[in-house]
Amino acid sequence: MSDEARRGEDMTLGDRVVYRTCRTLIVWFGAVLFRVRVEGRENVPRHGGCVIAPVHRSNLDTPILGCITRRRMRYMGKDSLWKTKPMAWFVSALGGFPVVRGTADRDALRACQAVLERGEPLVMFPEGTRQSGPVVRDLFDGPAFVAARAGVPIVPVGIGGSERVMPRGSRFSRQPDR
Repeated sequence: MSDEARRGEDMTLGDRVVYRTCRTLIVWFGAVLFRVRVEGRENVPRHGGCVIAPVHRSNLDTPILGCITRRRMRYMGKDSLWKTKPMAWFVSALGGFPVVRGTADRDALRACQAVLERGEPLVMFPEGTRQSGPVVRDLFDGPAFVAARAGVPIVPVGIGGSERVMPRGSRFSRQPDR
């Protein structure tokens, strides 16, 4: 298993500080600037592993997910996020681990299994990449395969409005219309 995939088994103090600080800022900014509202929070298990399976329309989707539970979530992310050491450290501190897209990445699957065995929530985007529009595209089998293999529930998550606030190709987000 790669070093990035192992991260989180033994979070350092620095990782904890980065995660909690970023999560606090995201929840605050989400509530104040973007009016994030969470419905159905009670459907996210309070204990034990689960696969969180959100739609993916914007780069804001990953941080927005920090609003659905206080639990530390682990995220499967495209391996290109780990190209530079500072970014690799930051994404890993936030609970991410890499996957080589378009392949049956065995290291990523082992990391998923380890995350769920430790009883942590695992975020996997079943559409694979950001899509556009309200229609859910064909889904990859990975989240269902991982959940079935680990015997954990899948929590589907819809995220509305993130594409309007930060469309694909944008470098910055904008405040939603009031």
